[in-house]
Amino acid sequence: TAEDDQVEKDVAEVERQQAEAAAKAEAEGADGKDFEGDEEQPAKKGDAPPTTHIMTEQDKAALAEMKAKLPPDARPKEALDVAFDWTLVRFLRARKYDVAAAIEQYEAMLAWRAENNVDGILAKPDPREKVFQCVCPHRHLGFDRHGHPVYYEMTGQIRVAEMLKHMEEPDIITRHVRYMEYVVQRMIKQSQELGRYVGQCVMIHDMAGMKYSIETAGMRCFRRTTHIDQQYYPECLRKIIIVNAPWSFRGTWVVVRPWLDEKTRAKVEIYGTNFRERLQELIPPESLPAAYGGTCTCEGVYSNGDACFPPVRAVATCPDADVPPAWPKIERQPVDLEGGPDVSPAAAA
Repeated sequence: TAEDDQVEKDVAEVERQQAEAAAKAEAEGADGKDFEGDEEQPAKKGDAPPTTHIMTEQDKAALAEMKAKLPPDARPKEALDVAFDWTLVRFLRARKYDVAAAIEQYEAMLAWRAENNVDGILAKPDPREKVFQCVCPHRHLGFDRHGHPVYYEMTGQIRVAEMLKHMEEPDIITRHVRYMEYVVQRMIKQSQELGRYVGQCVMIHDMAGMKYSIETAGMRCFRRTTHIDQQYYPECLRKIIIVNAPWSFRGTWVVVRPWLDEKTRAKVEIYGTNFRERLQELIPPESLPAAYGGTCTCEGVYSNGDACFPPVRAVATCPDADVPPAWPKIERQPVDLEGGPDVSPAAAA
């Protein structure tokens, strides 16, 4: 397809950029050093309290107009129904309060969910759970200092070629959708716990072990999942923190950066090995793995003694005992967030 052809060109550009960065690093005596950021990714400091749970007068006015123009059957099912107004506000904010554009994107989301049975995606276990757990170390763990769910992933250790021995590329995309739906459930549960709307998450991607060469299939999957996130789950991201980024990551970032919209790019922070202070600033110690400067060791999770992340192994040699269970089921109250005194749009003003 035209999209695949473009990805091939992008991968070639990544490899060119990486080769250029490697040559520059060698000339400057920086070969093997960390990614140190550049003028496009200045160091981020501070952790201002979120305001996304406050519904402004502009939000309310645009929301009333959008609801008046939506057809009666445009209310989503189960997963998003408990925060209907807030869901619409996310689309309005993503489209900078262009109501017609927000409606178009919102209805496209509903059509996509229906076509791909997204509402029922968590109802059954993932048949490829073991594969993902063995070759893609990750963990949903705790919350940041403002209550946003945190997700950790050892991205640099993932080898898409190994994954594709056991599945097709669409299976990787489906897994990402499962992840997003699980995050939505975590946010809903947290909203109920805190008594205010929590609609964003924090993602930590550890690039340690990143290969110099780029996997075309991996880039293709990343581009497609990025499209899904921006089109169907807008405004669900608080921050992406990339840590242990090697010098060669510069070439990857130069090409990947344009795939992200402006608001998403502003939420990305990239660090080499000097990231612990920043993570400690954002995440309380009990939700931060000890390896990252926190106190959480996730004791008893893996039989091999690892704390929060098992080592990557081929599926054939990955014992069942070291495969953690599927993501814990989220038990939440069957109530509408709009009915709560501190979560309703009126009370959130």
